[in-house]
Amino acid sequence: MITMTTTVALMNPRFVRFDRFHTKNPHIYERLREMSLALLAKGYKHWGMRNLWEKLRYDLAVETEGASDFRLNDHFPPFYARLLMQQCPELQGFFETRGTANLSAL
Repeated sequence: MITMTTTVALMNPRFVRFDRFHTKNPHIYERLREMSLALLAKGYKHWGMRNLWEKLRYDLAVETEGASDFRLNDHFPPFYARLLMQQCPELQGFFETRGTANLSAL
C-alpha cells in the first residue's frame, strides 16, 4: 500500500537512486546487517551507520577487483539505517536517525 510518506520518498531523487542501488546490490544490505548484528552481539546498544559505511567502503576496496569503479554513495547510509531497523526488530533504535520527511517512508 502506498502511503503519503511513501509518495514523498518516491519523489525524492536520493531515495530513487538508493532504491535502484539497493535492488542491484543486495550484498551491501547483507554486509551492513551482519556488521550491525555482530556489534549488537558484543553488547553495543547504539552505533553510527556512517562508521559502518566507511568500514564497508574500505573492505570493498581491498576485496574487490576493479573496486575503483564501484562507489558507495554518501547519501545512502540514512536509508540503510532505517531499512535495517525496520526489517530487523532486534536493531530497532540501534542507529540514530533524523526526522526528515523525505526519508521517513522506510
